[in-house]
Amino acid sequence: MNTQTKIAAALVGLIVGATGGVMAQERHAGGNHTEACGEHEVAVGALGIKGLACGPCTQTRRDGRWIWRFDAEPEVLEIQEGGPAAGKLEAGDEIVSVNGLLITSAEGGDRWSNVEPGETVTLVVRREGRERTVGIQAGSRCQKRAFSVPHDVDVAIQMIEHGEHRAITLIKILPEGWFGFSFSCNCMAHVGEEETTWEFEDAPKIIAVAENSPAERAGLETGDIIVAADGHPVTDNEGARRLTTVRPGETVQLTIERNGREITVEITAADRPIGD
Repeated sequence: MNTQTKIAAALVGLIVGATGGVMAQERHAGGNHTEACGEHEVAVGALGIKGLACGPCTQTRRDGRWIWRFDAEPEVLEIQEGGPAAGKLEAGDEIVSVNGLLITSAEGGDRWSNVEPGETVTLVVRREGRERTVGIQAGSRCQKRAFSVPHDVDVAIQMIEHGEHRAITLIKILPEGWFGFSFSCNCMAHVGEEETTWEFEDAPKIIAVAENSPAERAGLETGDIIVAADGHPVTDNEGARRLTTVRPGETVQLTIERNGREITVEITAADRPIGD
């Protein structure tokens, strides 16, 4: 795998389907848009494509949405039964363009990422070497407003090489050291052969603290905002590195914003619990 391969933080929330492709976890609100989403969810457009194989591709969190970038034309892995794309797209179709924009361009990635419920989208797909144009009226699905990073995560990705699927590669994107908190963020993980580095668009917010964890012993609480690590803002490269590359036994000084005031705590990372 290239050291420059990038996987956005969104992929932490992805699962591997039975077909071996990468599929986003989502709850469909229905094609008639009558079912309301939850308090912490927002309705977004859904074409009924349950899985895409892409290699490489990147997903980034921006303004509450996941934004795709495709370096190669993605391949449809599975179609939702009875969904908007049923009878129009098939597994194996390669997506060439969306509304006249090449899917491999930044504009095409933005267009793919911002489909609205009820909108008609025009796709050009390649099937058995021939291109065809299809129009699909988007349904809707419920998407969480914020991305959350759990205590331990494996990311599954699949590359396409010469038209055939390579083996799925599992990558750990969190450090060896364990603090015992989960956070939500607008962020990206750059996954390389040697290490994973993170970028934070804004300070991450703690959404859960595990019992008997270093975080609990340090006095961290749900709702705390992590402003800095060892005096470096986490939105800078050095601050992000100190927060996300910690090893067991290492101590990090975290600056926390709580109820409008900043406090500083020291937290020593432990070994990551097996299965956590």
